[in-house]
Amino acid sequence: MDYHTPFDDADKLDYQKEKEIGDFAYYLIDNVDNMSKALTFHESGKKEGYGRGGRRLKVTLGIMPDFAGTEKKGLRVDGVTKDGPAYRVAC
Repeated sequence: MDYHTPFDDADKLDYQKEKEIGDFAYYLIDNVDNMSKALTFHESGKKEGYGRGGRRLKVTLGIMPDFAGTEKKGLRVDGVTKDGPAYRVAC
């Protein structure tokens, strides 16, 4: 497979597909802009799924992030939930 890089030449670009994507984007934006009614938000389905055997599935790391922190690199953890995945790994 030939992946795109900053060193690509013009012959690697698919100008026809690029035009099709641009035309579709224009069509979509123009249609939304000219709608008689504004778009409305609708909540999607369940946020939690069910696995095999009817068990409820919920993904969690078992941490409490430090939302007030000023750390610029990474995620600072304020706390760990007892018996959660992070607790089991750390202890």
